[in-house]
Amino acid sequence: MRISRSVVLVLACLAAPPALAQRPDLDEQRSGWSHRRSVRVPANRGLTSIGLPPELLARCQPGARDVRLVEPDGRETPYLLDREWGRESESRFAGILVDAQREVRVRSSWTADLGRVQSFDRLNLAIPSLDFSKAVRVEVSPDRARWREVLRDASVFDRPWSGGRIHHTSLVLAGPVEARFVRVTTVDSRSRPIDVTGLEAVASKQREEATWWRDATLVPLAGAPGRSRYRIDGVERLPFEKLRIETDDAFFSRHVTISETRPAPGQRDPLALGGGDVYRVRVDDALLAAESLEVALRAPAPGELILEIDEADSPPLRRLRVRVGAVTTRLVFAPGDLEPTLYYGNPVTRAALYDLERERIRIANAATVAQATLGQEQANPRFRAPAPLAFAPLRGARLETRRWTSQRAFEVPEREDLYSLTLAASDVAALRSDLGDLRLVDAQDLQLPYVLERDAAFDRVVMERSVVPAAAPFERQGAVSRIDLALPAEFARGSRLPVAILELDVSDRFFTRPARLLDTAPGQPRGASLVLTATLARSGREEGPPRPLQLGLGGRRVSDLRLEVDEGDNAPLDVAAVRALVPVPRLAFKAGPGRYRLLLGREDAPAPRYDIAGLRQEFLTYAALPLASGALDANPGHRRRLSEHFSGASPTLLLWGTLGLGVVALLLLTARIVGEKHPPAPPDAPAAPDGNARIDT
Repeated sequence: MRISRSVVLVLACLAAPPALAQRPDLDEQRSGWSHRRSVRVPANRGLTSIGLPPELLARCQPGARDVRLVEPDGRETPYLLDREWGRESESRFAGILVDAQREVRVRSSWTADLGRVQSFDRLNLAIPSLDFSKAVRVEVSPDRARWREVLRDASVFDRPWSGGRIHHTSLVLAGPVEARFVRVTTVDSRSRPIDVTGLEAVASKQREEATWWRDATLVPLAGAPGRSRYRIDGVERLPFEKLRIETDDAFFSRHVTISETRPAPGQRDPLALGGGDVYRVRVDDALLAAESLEVALRAPAPGELILEIDEADSPPLRRLRVRVGAVTTRLVFAPGDLEPTLYYGNPVTRAALYDLERERIRIANAATVAQATLGQEQANPRFRAPAPLAFAPLRGARLETRRWTSQRAFEVPEREDLYSLTLAASDVAALRSDLGDLRLVDAQDLQLPYVLERDAAFDRVVMERSVVPAAAPFERQGAVSRIDLALPAEFARGSRLPVAILELDVSDRFFTRPARLLDTAPGQPRGASLVLTATLARSGREEGPPRPLQLGLGGRRVSDLRLEVDEGDNAPLDVAAVRALVPVPRLAFKAGPGRYRLLLGREDAPAPRYDIAGLRQEFLTYAALPLASGALDANPGHRRRLSEHFSGASPTLLLWGTLGLGVVALLLLTARIVGEKHPPAPPDAPAAPDGNARIDT
């Protein structure tokens, strides 16, 4: 029997394993992920881990929430994200001092009892002395009869450096030892003796911490005398959490700070990320030998990183280098028969939830875990940027916009996404206190539903100071100086701002002056009212430029203020500037490309109600893209009702206006009555009698 070629091909396809018949297009299935890497699994397919490089994490959401392991058939491989910390199964054993001996100008020794035989690899000594440096020998014994030396010529010391002190009294052993008794001996022939008042043995028993490091580029910036400043480049988006100083200097101690300047409204001042003291003591003929070159940081956001080093009177560090790093994040999984593909780079997906989370502790502490390797990064050719929260509505109901007094125009770029707008103090002044008259609309006046985050940031408003008397901000009356404060001219007359803090720039470095703050806004029934009393003080011990003095107002709405300072017999304080810190809200909303308006200012507007209020946490958690808006302008389509023309008028004006209208109405009524004509008498009517006529009946 002959079988046609086509039938043979069909039978061959039917007989082929399903996996070979047709595999899904993984790139199309994972089109929301921008990048992928192949995964090579070792032959022993037990519990396996992959160390995620920082360049991969830089493309991920925080915490690598968007990482997925996908099998060739399209199924996901469950995994557990773990950080390769040095496992802190640390135990501490306090020793009791049972013996102390001292040979004058020869040596001192202390013996501590740990209670029973313990395994440990570090000793912490309690030494209350200051300004010392000692060579230390450590011996251990199980029974206080047989002694074994485990450390020789180690160093402990205390020294003042750069305005602080370094107190180094920790001893690291070459490896774990087992003993009950510990004897510490110091040499006193070359320096005065010290006192050891306590001893603690520490058993680390921890797996070595896995850390990645990357070199950063330092760009010198202008700095103050005794202080060096650098911009840290080349590490953008890397999720680092520690910074290490490298230098050719063998002997130094410096205080370093790392800050971040974010280009966002309401965050003009640098945000401190971390800092601390770094030092190195590496001198051949001295007993001092130690270094501490790393400082811990908070996770940075996209912004400009600034490194400041307090040099005091020392020269700048030689050949300064900086490295950033973090504990390695690893992905632990149980591989299947075929090697999976790692997809990542999805900005909107949520973290995967697998049953492995229930066994996190056991898996993270597993002794034997095979190591998989990652292939080269490849862009997903089918990548399409997904719309975040696709089920969230883009538009709400149409709005009658003529009733709103003010607006800000803004534009959304080319793609649909979640965006945010941070308002300014001028916006808060135009809004009601409950912010219920805030709306977002598109070009067709359709509303954009939004989520409101109150007090999300601060906006600084430089207060205007009235000239009292002419050409001087202070009015000297006895021992009291007065400075009148008002909102800048760009704020509408009668505006009041909720001020959280009042900042005073005072150039004086040493003073203590009683002060009080008065609310002098016009229209108050009893004139000026007391806001607060405080004591303005500065000790003179601050280093660097003086920091602003702060007065807390707790969000009180104010417009005009008077600061009165009791100067005593001193010269008036030099107050260079006064700023009001105003809490401002942030809006998070979903929008596509187009032009939009932010509407503000309508006293009778009902508070909006949007369905996306139920997604508040999702909107605020998502990293919404910040937008910039135009200037605050009058709404060109604004139409006022007749009642609104009188709502802002003063009571006196309304009284005189009402009296004037009443007078005009009375005059018009009188003129109408006087000008009326009597109707003529009928022709057959008898003549009216005169005064001499007699009427016969």
